[in-house]
Amino acid sequence: MSAPPPGEADEEARYATLLEEVFIAERGTPFLLSAKDWTLIRGWRERGVPVDTAIRAIQETFEKRRARGAAGKISSVAYCANAVDERWELELGTTRSEMKLLDREEAIRSRIPAEVHRNCGDLPCV
Repeated sequence: MSAPPPGEADEEARYATLLEEVFIAERGTPFLLSAKDWTLIRGWRERGVPVDTAIRAIQETFEKRRARGAAGKISSVAYCANAVDERWELELGTTRSEMKLLDREEAIRSRIPAEVHRNCGDLPCV
């Protein structure tokens, strides 16, 4: 695998660093991410998961764990992987639904002139 262009490498590093900082802040203690965690984060970015989506999912994972009163510390970003995937799918589903609605509205709008002409074509213009 070749190295990404400099701008893209900076963007990838920023994405990963933001997630690392959120994970460590939520964990509450200093922590070094494993190579597996970095690979997971890189995968999210490559799949197009917005950093805000991943951040919300990580925060929600910790919030739910605290609400349950679970003992111990989360020791890997991988613990949050399902939450990130689920949140991203939820957001994609919403986006897809919105796109379907917009496509439907556009299709209706594009038919309006033809329908007006078909229904009113013989009427005089005022």
